[in-house]
Amino acid sequence: MTIQQINQLVQEGEALKTIAAAYTEISALRLRKIRQQVLKTRAFFVEVLNIHAMLKHIVLQKRKPETLKGDLVNIVLTSNNRFYGHIESDLIKFFLSQRKLGDIFVVGKIGKEDFTALGFTFTPIILKDDVPSPQELKELVDKVKKYQAILIYYSRFQSVVNQTPVVVDITQSQAKAAVLSEKLEELYIFEPEVPKILDFFDTQLKQVLIEQTFLETELARTASKLISMDKAQQNADEFIKNQNHLLSQAKRSIKNARILEIIASLQSKERRYESY
Repeated sequence: MTIQQINQLVQEGEALKTIAAAYTEISALRLRKIRQQVLKTRAFFVEVLNIHAMLKHIVLQKRKPETLKGDLVNIVLTSNNRFYGHIESDLIKFFLSQRKLGDIFVVGKIGKEDFTALGFTFTPIILKDDVPSPQELKELVDKVKKYQAILIYYSRFQSVVNQTPVVVDITQSQAKAAVLSEKLEELYIFEPEVPKILDFFDTQLKQVLIEQTFLETELARTASKLISMDKAQQNADEFIKNQNHLLSQAKRSIKNARILEIIASLQSKERRYESY
């Protein structure tokens, strides 16, 4: 390999390092932003949960619970892109080991490809982005809100270096609301009728909980990308170091070759002088 070729590789390594550093900074900023969204959504959920609990208590005293559709639905949240390291494959392996009998909804292009290859019967849901728009979220909730159990499989953020696949039953949160409702007093008058308001808040609860899982998934993906980009910077540094070492060796070889040429030339001149 020539010195020019090695220099070209060093320049490419520096460019890759710069790109990785930029993506690392972007991922770090996005991580902080999503964390704030997660906290905000959690606070909103608590408020909706309290109102829902009170309404649930009133309705359960006046009517029988609504008959829900089917038994169970599994929702697997994957990405549209393969930029997040191993967390997508880990999630699918986790689903295969934990899945329950019931309908399957797969969100994201990656999941659609993998589940098709595995031969599963499922309903694909492809969003424009990894985090759904309000309209996309509403459409998803409308599809699943009548199921008795809604299990969501997603990657949960544990720390910047640790993301874990988990499954949550969002209907359990609403069951807890029914228990909580027994401790609440009826201090308000609602218009229109309580059942209609309850249906609204029931849908809102599901929507908030599903949105929360999407945000936590995005938090985990962003953390995974942050680690991947940091690793890419380290790899670029190692690559540049190796190429610079090769460059130094090549330069020394050229210098040594020139020194040998000079010595050989001097020896040749000395022999010519001696022959005279």
